[in-house]
Amino acid sequence: MLPNGFPSRQRGSAALLLAILWLAMPAVLNGAEEEGETLLPGQVRERAIAGGERHVYRVAVTGAPQLVTVEQQGIDLAIESLGPAEQRATTTDTINGRWAPEILLLPAGAAGEYRIEVHPGGGFTPPGRYAIRVEALPTTTAAETRRAAALATMCRAGPSIGFKMIPMG
Repeated sequence: MLPNGFPSRQRGSAALLLAILWLAMPAVLNGAEEEGETLLPGQVRERAIAGGERHVYRVAVTGAPQLVTVEQQGIDLAIESLGPAEQRATTTDTINGRWAPEILLLPAGAAGEYRIEVHPGGGFTPPGRYAIRVEALPTTTAAETRRAAALATMCRAGPSIGFKMIPMG
């Protein structure tokens, strides 16, 4: 405190610095969210989500196709993927409602890092939860190869069996 009863300027500078940091924090956090959290095969993330929100994940595809499954828990969601080198892949939003899985198959032939976005499917959407997981689909046995082929066929045939697969790009 100064002899005249006023606080020192250092305190005012520190308060100003704290205020600036406090105001800048959401922009920094949103930037980190936009980059996305890396999701490895076998990992599961469970999160709350509401209308207008987008959650971003990163998935690396190497030698095996990767199956991305989002278990909807009271909310209708869509999944978008952006392939390696910013190549547009697909968006999936099935007509299965708010309590069924959304699936997306990332092919082994397009190795690299995919950006996966999870967001509400559209219109007014009440808040809900979801669990996202990635599963590497091995293709060493005939049965594993048939399973991967069946999932790929199901994803491509989406509209005819109730899936709304929207190619992007």
